[in-house]
Amino acid sequence: MAVATKRSKSAISRATATLGVAKRSIAKVSRTAGSASDKLPDLVPIEKYLKDNRIQRSGGLKFLRFSAGAGNFGEGALEVRGERASTGDPMTAIQRVYQSGGFTDVTIGTFVYTGSHGHWHFNAFAKYELLYPDGSLAASTDKASFCLLDVDRIKPRPPGSPRRPVYTSCNQGDINALQIGPQGVSVGWADVYKKYIEGQLLEITGLPKGHYTLRVTVDPENRILESDEGNNVASVQVRIR
Repeated sequence: MAVATKRSKSAISRATATLGVAKRSIAKVSRTAGSASDKLPDLVPIEKYLKDNRIQRSGGLKFLRFSAGAGNFGEGALEVRGERASTGDPMTAIQRVYQSGGFTDVTIGTFVYTGSHGHWHFNAFAKYELLYPDGSLAASTDKASFCLLDVDRIKPRPPGSPRRPVYTSCNQGDINALQIGPQGVSVGWADVYKKYIEGQLLEITGLPKGHYTLRVTVDPENRILESDEGNNVASVQVRIR
């Protein structure tokens, strides 16, 4: 898990000048809605993955481990590339939005190199929270970073979904890379992080036994351009014993 690193103004200027892509400047994060021709993704967290959870005890601590997955129910793929001017700069994340007859690129944040996984992750893709019965916060994590892949097929298959996965590799393992990707989630596919993967947990040491709500929010900083921003939260009930 990682929190996006803020790029300094001077670094933004250097990267913009070197890459020659002023339209991709970090200011584009505060963007207007897409055009009518945009084939946008629609990321929706899927409850069935959250239901795959268990309690783990280790070193005197107690954890809730869980899977999490986000499906793409939109008309277009979520496709993200990374670019930077030098190894001293953050890796800028650029969403490619496909259109009828072309595409447009929009800067949506940063990638972070995750040493424990050995590849680059898109920053702040999901947020995990555990809530008491009254809705107050019992536990939470930093915003989780994901390597974006086609992992599982959505059923029933939405129109326009490829039969085979398109985004299949997180092998961009060069920490000194200036360009990475594309990573992404195709229409009708879901990116899934299983409960045994590092970071798929909440510490619950000392919490009273009882019923809680486990909640996941996809794109919690609203950086990804989507067709529907109102369906990015899912939750399930869990029992802590």
